[in-house]
Amino acid sequence: MMTTPKDIITKYPFLKTNDAENIIMGDDIDAALSCFLYLSQNPNAKLVGIYHQYKKIYFNATIVSKKELGNCIYIDLDIYHQKCRSLGHHIVRLNKENKLQGFQNSCNLNELKGFSIENNFTKKFPLGTIHFLLWLYQIDIPSTNWAKYLIWLADSTFINGQNHRFPKNVITWINLFPVPALVESFAELDTEIFEEKMEELQQILSQKNFEQGEGQVKSKHKQLTGFQCQPKKNANAEELSVYIQKIFQMIEEMTNWQIKPEQICVEDMEYFSFKRKTEKIENVLKDTNLDDFLIKNKVFSYVFPFKDSINYTHF
Repeated sequence: MMTTPKDIITKYPFLKTNDAENIIMGDDIDAALSCFLYLSQNPNAKLVGIYHQYKKIYFNATIVSKKELGNCIYIDLDIYHQKCRSLGHHIVRLNKENKLQGFQNSCNLNELKGFSIENNFTKKFPLGTIHFLLWLYQIDIPSTNWAKYLIWLADSTFINGQNHRFPKNVITWINLFPVPALVESFAELDTEIFEEKMEELQQILSQKNFEQGEGQVKSKHKQLTGFQCQPKKNANAEELSVYIQKIFQMIEEMTNWQIKPEQICVEDMEYFSFKRKTEKIENVLKDTNLDDFLIKNKVFSYVFPFKDSINYTHF
């Protein structure tokens, strides 16, 4: 396990670079926060697209072509393609025997620990990509009114850290990638006062017309769910461009982080489509192994959301 930011950046130099890289981001609040922070720390990089609903990549065709999408950096995404560089945090390994050649240039937080479905599913990374990047770039949470709550909101981490969920796993990973404000505020997660502030933040996000999404888990006191801030389903290129501008403006207002306007290049977007499937692992791998399945089915991205199922996108 690499234990310092320098170790990780040495192995994955795309995480801290002066090169003029093209960035594709996921389509929720964790992806937006992570991409914004990444751009602020890599000022020559520019956002050129968004991976929407794991079905379409919308991209600025005046900057990148379809063939060049393989050379982009994907933030808060697990992209299974040898040319792609991605940063993600879902479980992608069944067991230690998997070779996973498509991830050879990508940084996955569970892969850093060698975690798999077979042995470590209950200990998998329970935070968001933004929490890892704060540690990687040695940046603490800004002391603005809403920054702390917005960052705890990413991937419903504040609920994961409460006593009725898996607080031991959350604090284990926070201590592994320590960010002072996260360490200090962890004890607040179980309090009703914290949830009142989180509820207020969610009301603000609703007033800004961000989508809450379907929450699978609820908070201890006020039965809050997460708030994904995703664009509406099947949004078109213009709507996604507006969404990115809007969510980045909100992040800037709530954190005081800064990026250059020319780093956001999401106009005139075209899209590349994929097929998306969810299946039981036992059915998918009945007569094959994971590595062969991924190659045979031309899988572009996938995760194991539960111990017995796989979500995958393929050509």
